[in-house]
Order: sequence, then structure tokens, then C-alpha cells
Amino acid sequence: MISKKFFKSSIIYSVIGALPLATSFILLLFYANLLSTSDLGLLALYIPIAFLVQIIVNFAMDTSIGVHFFEFKDQPEKLKQYLGTIAGLLLVIGLIFALFSIFSGNLVFKSFWPKQDLKFYPYGFLSILTGICNSFFKTYTNLLINQERPDRYFWMNTSTFVMTIVFSLGLLFLFPHTLIGPIWGRFLASFVNSVIAYYFFKIEFGIRIYVSFLRGIFIFCLPVFLFIFIGWILSSLDRFIIKAMMQSSDVAIYDFTVKCIVTLEFIQSGLSVAITPKIFNLFKEQDLKESTVEMNRYFNGFTIVNLFIVPLMVIAIPLIIPLLVKNHELYKGFSFVGLLCLGFITRSLYTMYSLPIYYFKMTKLLPVIFGIAALFQVSFSIFGIREFGLLGVVYAGFLSKFIQVFLLYLGSRRVFVFKVNRIKQFYLPLFYVSICLFSFFAFHKNPGLWVYCLQLIIIYIAVILVFRKELLQMLEEAKKSKYFPGFLAR
Repeated sequence: MISKKFFKSSIIYSVIGALPLATSFILLLFYANLLSTSDLGLLALYIPIAFLVQIIVNFAMDTSIGVHFFEFKDQPEKLKQYLGTIAGLLLVIGLIFALFSIFSGNLVFKSFWPKQDLKFYPYGFLSILTGICNSFFKTYTNLLINQERPDRYFWMNTSTFVMTIVFSLGLLFLFPHTLIGPIWGRFLASFVNSVIAYYFFKIEFGIRIYVSFLRGIFIFCLPVFLFIFIGWILSSLDRFIIKAMMQSSDVAIYDFTVKCIVTLEFIQSGLSVAITPKIFNLFKEQDLKESTVEMNRYFNGFTIVNLFIVPLMVIAIPLIIPLLVKNHELYKGFSFVGLLCLGFITRSLYTMYSLPIYYFKMTKLLPVIFGIAALFQVSFSIFGIREFGLLGVVYAGFLSKFIQVFLLYLGSRRVFVFKVNRIKQFYLPLFYVSICLFSFFAFHKNPGLWVYCLQLIIIYIAVILVFRKELLQMLEEAKKSKYFPGFLAR
């Protein structure tokens, strides 16, 4: 039986883990109204710079903690030395990166952005410091998850959420129409919490680098780091390509539209997190080497949710955002919001094909798979901007998601045989993709709301017809419970 403690901690980790997305969306609504479109575009570049620095300084050591914490759990002294080494490495790498930035940062920024609208001092340097601080904080909060300390995880992440909102908005209102609030707000919040994380590392484990751990840390972390770095390329490099070939305002339009669909990403991530342990448990208990009806039921549920929420999101964004944001220049992104959302239709297959790779420890394939996808996306983005303008980046991101799914399938089929209902998992999602693409080009790349509504009606009818048994089962489950667990909870 699931204990109350487990249920409580699961809720905390899931909800609090989504706070960074909530922070970004809440602040975005204020920034979109109080910053110029050009400044909003520059901010959309400074934030990924901070994230890139966080990835480099962290070097996937937060992931290493998640694995080696359990390996050394029965050896308290060795665990203490290992965690002290991780903290020491983070501190040393962070200091080296900060010193390197002081002496070379301005030259690097001028080399990449000669127009000098993306400046190193002060905002670029503060973004780098923010990334360094966040690497320390993220590593410690990951440790809290493994230590099963949800209370401290809760208040540390909640304090970050509150401080980021308060500092950013307070400074934004004090210094309107500048990036002082957004940049300084994030830095101050990350700095305070990194100091707290450093303090806990110090008193609990000490901070000292033991050379005997270094080789093992490097061997474990390098492939994971490459995978995370490639993930940054797939999710963030497109902004810099737009900046290099277009204007800062174009970066703002694209970034704003992408962030408007953050709710969709949150829902899908939540479904993936909920499904993953159940599928892994099936792998272990039944020693699965091929799909079963029970396993497919989870992914059928994922597909149902996708095909319900994606068309809804396409309609909701052009309807709701104008009520909250008055910068009409940002509305230009509504013309391609359907294509952006459409890329998320692959998430069910993405999850299905990636889980065997993780479970059967074939993770060395991941940098190769996503490296190929990143190479395609970057190349096509450059070509696409030249031919289609901002839409070229949208096309590249859309196609890249399908390439990722195909490559994951090629990798996972080496250890697992997929036996699925093709109508439910392939043909129905492809049918929706087809009608959306037809509408997009038939209406000169700018379908109206009535077209989106028609798409929703068509796909909802199709989903009800194809998944009628699953939907009836979900309704039956709902009648038995005051909650709505559906068949996914089984």
C-alpha cells in the first residue's frame, strides 16, 4: 500500500519541480507588457546563457549524485567524502569560470555579437554568475530528493520562486523599461540560495576534493553532460540563430510564443514522470522484452490526453494571451502557434521509445541520437530563416521532433519489440498532423480561430471513435471515485 509519506513527497517533488516553469510564465506576462520587444528579445538570450553556464559548471554532477548516493549509502564516510568532492568541484569550476569570464567575457561577446546590443557588462556577466549559482543550488536540491527530505526541498525551491518574483518585479517597477529587474532579480535569488546550499554542504559533508573520485566522476558524467548540452542546443540555440540572422524583436516574438505553450509541456512532463516508474516496474516484474496490453494502455492514455489538449491549447493561446498582454507585436507568433503545438504530438511515442533505452542502460546512444537531431535542426534553421524567415525555425523544430522519435525507435528496437495498435499510436496522430498542415498552407500560413475550432471538433470525434473503450473505462473509474484517476492510475 502506498504510504501517506510517499504520497506527500511525490506531490511535493512534482508540484515544486514545476515552479521554474511557473516563474517563467508569471514573469513573462509582466515583461511582455513592461519591456520593449527588442529588450524582451535580448532577455530571451541572456536566460539561455545562464542555463548554458549552469550545464557546463554542473557537468552533470547532479545526476551523478542521484546514482552514487545509493551506491555509497551503506558507507557513510565514503558517501560524505564523495558529496564533499562534488561540492568542492562545483566551487572550483565555478570560480575558474567566473575568473575566465572577467578577463575574456567581453571579448567573447564582442566576437559573437559585434553589434554590441547583447552586452557582456553588466547583464552577460550577471547571467554567467546566475548560472554558476544555480549549478550549486540544483545539485543540492537533487541531493535532497535522494535523501528523501521533501520539507527542505519544498522551502528551498519555494523561497527561490518567491525571491525571483519579488526581486525581479520590484526592480522592474523601480527601473522600468530596462533589463535591471529581470537580470538582477534572477541573480539575487540564485545567489542567496546558492549560499544556503553551500552552507548545508559544508556542515553536512565538508567541502574537500578527494582525487580518488575524480576519474569515476569524469567517466560517469561526460556522456550525460554531452546529452544535456545537446538538449540545450535543441531547446535554446534557435534563439541565437534568429538573433544572428534577424532582429532582437524576432527573437522576442518566437520566444514569447514558445513560452506561451509552457502549460502543454508541463502536462506532458507530468504524464511522462507518472508513467515512467510504472513501465519500469513492468519491465522488472515481467522481464519484458516486448510490448504488452497493460504497457500499451499507458501510452494509449498518453495519446488520448495529447490529442485532447494540443488542439485546445492552439485555440486557448490566441484567445487568452491578448487579455493579459497588450504588446501587439508579440501577437505575430499566433500565426505559427499551431505548428509549435503540433510538435508536441510526438511526446507519447518519444516516451515509449526512450524508456527501454534508459531501463536497459543504453544511454550511450542518447548523445548520438540527439546529436544527429541537433545537427539537422541547426542546419535547417539556418537554411529555413534564409528561405522562410522566422517560420524556418518553426519548421526546423517541428521536423526535429519527428526525427528524434524515429532515431529513438531505431535505438530501442535493438533491445525491445514494440507491438502496438498502429491506428491508435500512429495513424490517428498523423491524421491530426495532416489536417493541421493542410489548414496551415491552405490558409496562407495563418489559419484563423474558426479553422482551429474545426480541427478540434474533427480530432475529438476521431479520438472518441477510436478510443471509445478506453474513454468508457475512464468514465466508469470516475464514477467509483471522488477523484478522476482514470485507467492511467492502474
